[in-house]
Amino acid sequence: MVNKIVNPHREILESFEGDYDTTPGGRNDVMELPTSRVDETNFGNFPIGKDSLESERKIIKDAFFHDAFAPITDLTGDRRNAVEIRQRIQESFRRIGTPIGRTESELFTPLIVRSFNLEIEAWIKTAGRQGIPPPPPELQGQNLKVMYMGPLSLAQQNAEVTASKQWVGLMAETAEFLPGVMDNVDADSTARRWGRVLGVNEEDIASEDDVQAKREARQAEVQRQQALEAGQLAADTYSKTQKAPEEGSGAEQMT
Repeated sequence: MVNKIVNPHREILESFEGDYDTTPGGRNDVMELPTSRVDETNFGNFPIGKDSLESERKIIKDAFFHDAFAPITDLTGDRRNAVEIRQRIQESFRRIGTPIGRTESELFTPLIVRSFNLEIEAWIKTAGRQGIPPPPPELQGQNLKVMYMGPLSLAQQNAEVTASKQWVGLMAETAEFLPGVMDNVDADSTARRWGRVLGVNEEDIASEDDVQAKREARQAEVQRQQALEAGQLAADTYSKTQKAPEEGSGAEQMT
């Protein structure tokens, strides 16, 4: 019905040559008048034509996952709660997760791995004049793992962070009556992954060696404090049980 109104049928004389132009301002050179009875009464229908174009635009947007990439942009109204926004974002991820995941695994990742291997091969063939050097011996034989750090990839991983936080919180609650359950949580790995997913600069995340050094320094300080407290306790106990230590003795130094 929309097509019949916006682009109606017309009657054209057999003597007319060429295609009949119905666009705004179109010109048709004819030898006889009238050549068409339709144009005398039909000037289109703007509301129906607008609805028809909007329907076509929606089909195109859906084909390119426009609403999935921008789940909040086209929302109407100003009353939106956090739960609704979160649900819309998760729904968008479910829609685009499969095509984006297949594009990364079947197209981008093989290209990146192949380019990486070609660069190493070029380094070996040119004796270091081109390409990149091979990985160090401790990484020889390991598979190359490609991690995508774009906004979309980070947003998809953010859903995993949310689930991870809920899991850690559940483990913490369970630890009240099952003390050993927290042993299932790899705190260091979880903290580092949270930082990467949230887009934290790698320079702001302490290295594993730095973390170990901080822990050793903290443990040494705890041991020093414990030794100091033990010495003070021993001195107080000795001073209460002896009248006066001999001059120059170890007891005198302790007190």
